[in-house]
Amino acid sequence: MPFPRALRLFLRSRFIRVPIVAPLVCTLALATAVGSATAATAWTNGQAATLVLGADDFTTAGGGASATRFVGPTDICADAATGKVFVVAHNQHRILRFSAAEAIKKGGVAEAVFGQPDFTSYADNNGGLSAKSLFLPMTCAMDAAGRLFVTDHGNMRVLRYDNAATKPSFAEADGVLGQANFVSMNTGTEANLFGTGSSLFGIALDAHGNLYVSDGANKRVLRFNNAATKANGASADGVLGAANLTTAGAGGVTAYTFGNKIYGLTVDAAGNLYVSDTTNRRILRFDNAAAKANGAPADGVLGVQDFTTVQFSRVVSASTVSSAVYGIDVLADGALYVADHTLNRVLVYNDPASKANGAAADYVLGQTDFTSSTQATTASGLKAPLGLGYNAPAGYLMIPDFYNHRVVGHFAESLKPNAAPTASSVTITGAATVGQELSGSYTYADADGDNEGASTFVWKRGSTVISGATALKYVLVADDVDQKLTFCVTPVASAGTATGTQACSAPTATVTQGPVNGACGNAHNSGNTPLLTSAPSGELCSAGTPSSVTSASTTFTWSCAGTGGGTTGSCQAPRGYSVSPSAGANGSISPDTEQVVAYQATPSFTLSPNSGYVVDGVNGTCGGSIAGNTYTTATVAQNCAFIANFQPAPTYAITASVHANVGGVASCNPATVTHGGNATCTATPATHYRFSTWTGVCAGQGATCTLTNIQAAQASTAVFAYEIKVPEGPQKGQPVGVTPPAENKWTIQTASTAPTSSIPTAPPSTVEMPQGIVTLKLATGDAGSSATVVLTYPQPLPAGTKYYKFGKTLANRTDHWYEFRGAVISGNTITLTIQDGGEGDNDLEANGFIDDPGGPGLSKAAPTGAQAIPTLSEWGVLLLSALAAAFGLRAARRRG
Repeated sequence: MPFPRALRLFLRSRFIRVPIVAPLVCTLALATAVGSATAATAWTNGQAATLVLGADDFTTAGGGASATRFVGPTDICADAATGKVFVVAHNQHRILRFSAAEAIKKGGVAEAVFGQPDFTSYADNNGGLSAKSLFLPMTCAMDAAGRLFVTDHGNMRVLRYDNAATKPSFAEADGVLGQANFVSMNTGTEANLFGTGSSLFGIALDAHGNLYVSDGANKRVLRFNNAATKANGASADGVLGAANLTTAGAGGVTAYTFGNKIYGLTVDAAGNLYVSDTTNRRILRFDNAAAKANGAPADGVLGVQDFTTVQFSRVVSASTVSSAVYGIDVLADGALYVADHTLNRVLVYNDPASKANGAAADYVLGQTDFTSSTQATTASGLKAPLGLGYNAPAGYLMIPDFYNHRVVGHFAESLKPNAAPTASSVTITGAATVGQELSGSYTYADADGDNEGASTFVWKRGSTVISGATALKYVLVADDVDQKLTFCVTPVASAGTATGTQACSAPTATVTQGPVNGACGNAHNSGNTPLLTSAPSGELCSAGTPSSVTSASTTFTWSCAGTGGGTTGSCQAPRGYSVSPSAGANGSISPDTEQVVAYQATPSFTLSPNSGYVVDGVNGTCGGSIAGNTYTTATVAQNCAFIANFQPAPTYAITASVHANVGGVASCNPATVTHGGNATCTATPATHYRFSTWTGVCAGQGATCTLTNIQAAQASTAVFAYEIKVPEGPQKGQPVGVTPPAENKWTIQTASTAPTSSIPTAPPSTVEMPQGIVTLKLATGDAGSSATVVLTYPQPLPAGTKYYKFGKTLANRTDHWYEFRGAVISGNTITLTIQDGGEGDNDLEANGFIDDPGGPGLSKAAPTGAQAIPTLSEWGVLLLSALAAAFGLRAARRRG
């Protein structure tokens, strides 16, 4: 027999002591291909098989190379559509295909062989490495479309056979992954290669056609999305066990890593991936694996209690597995089946996705209990099972019994495919008249008791499907006139085999035209937008006959008269008016396009002159007004248009003068500006003067005045103050401004300050003068005229302050102190108005010269204790003298 030679070749190439051959049940996309069972299978531990392939009975091992015999089976797959079964004979480098009938017979006869030209050949790569050859194939997977995927381990590739159920013997594969073509042989850590020394054991398909392949040497599992459409040598799309698609995994015992022996793979109907991490004696579960990020952690584990424990004990139990778990598969009953090669058994885990980490199996096949591991060649025994398979159409769990060179089958009703739902009694009710509603009805049934899901519906006009008519009800339209309609339903179950066969009703009577109510078309709009500037003319009615359109100030209105006695529909659309703006030369307008506005609206526009230009009004039919650069129309009641005009900007003189022409100079730059331009005016004081203030447009600004956006001629006057210092008191040394008179030609000849002590006669004892005195000499004025001088002190003067002068008065031509009544005190200013030759002019002559010494004073607080006798004024002294003289004369008369 050829088996020993092939096995030795495999062992030598992989440096291992036992035949490590990949198990994996033919993985089907169960949710769509074979449905799901309603309950877990009630196995009996050690239950006997009822079917065998490769041998004539259960007590004789198989072996040999023929259409009925094979050596070292590692996996089987079944085609759900035809019931045909494929057996992978690893050591014979071939795959046998059995018809549906022969696949359920003891010792059934194969109908075709892949990898060899006939049933008796078993050479590796027979005829040379090609699309026909195989070298130690391991496992297989089959999708719902009948495509067979095979791990060709010795050639480090995965082959794809399209329409595998009908291919002839020694047929070529149609696609390849892991190699660039059918004659190359490369390995590596790239996304399109498998690792050097990898044993390609695991392969699995999910319901969406995503293919998972174990790459043990690189300690990773690769995912090829929609594998059937991949080009030869295409790269994988995702990876587990490694951080990316270009490096090997780190290995170790974690939730993120695998050892270097990754054997079985399987995917359940929910997309959860199970991985036999044999190095670490465990099975990892990755929920919704297709959505996992590269290198994502597992979500559950069986065989050990947690993600970081390795079970080195050789104890045989329901919760442990050996270091040689190859084939694993989730079948239609939802259970996970695990081929424990070393312990000669298959473990069954019901509802594995909900199992706690390290949970025990529910059943065992091949042994009568969970603690036995005896090899046997019987109906209930096994000898090193490797793969697992599922003959869905026939309801068989198929176990490749490796050392017995046979495949044994265990039948269970719960493994048979779920029946598709049906729809019957499909009928239509309702009158076959345009505008009437038809209703479809049907009876849903499912032999397996699966509840109805989202069944789909279509209505047909003759044999043509009516677009958008996908509900149970349908309203007849004009296109249905003179047609017959049918209603069709495709039953869909909420579980199991989801979709049944479409069933249709009998046709309706010929549809006739009934009363049609008038209905507004797309031109109808009951809202406020969009506004129309002219009456609509198209799409006035979706049904019925349109009337003429009537125009009102705010709306257009029309009606849609029904036919055959149908009602009339009233329609309208909002009316708007066109405002068409334009701009003349040297400027622009915004917005600059036609504006459609509501009746009596007053839209505004921004007028923007070019540099050097200004707005020169608006002409047109829109009326309205301009404020600044904003133009607002009059209320709009008809379509109108206007043009904005612009003209060169005018220029304006900017002047600055000096108050009384004394104290400094003032100028503006530029002296002439264009409309909207800017200028700066500057006041520069002369010696002994300081800038005081501006009057005119610069009022409130400092010595440098900035004028912006000038719209007219501007004038300002700079006021300078003759600057002297406070001579004594708390404010000593601080400046006192003297604003010269601006009237009657008066000028300041001199201005000075001095302490009060500089006056020969002290101020009245009731007055204190902490700021000292100010001596002013004014000249060149008109004789007899008045002069106004403003004194500005550094701080506000106290309340009650008065201005006292020292000098002559008309009533007393001897120098003396008196309160000057021509002073107005406010804040920190004293305004003195002095008459030439009058009070305050020390020389008392109208001669064009004013001599004016004096200063601010404040009454002292009321004295306490001994007080000096107040000083009388000159009038008091004269009165007392007269009285004394009178008393003296009277006394003399008495003496006489």
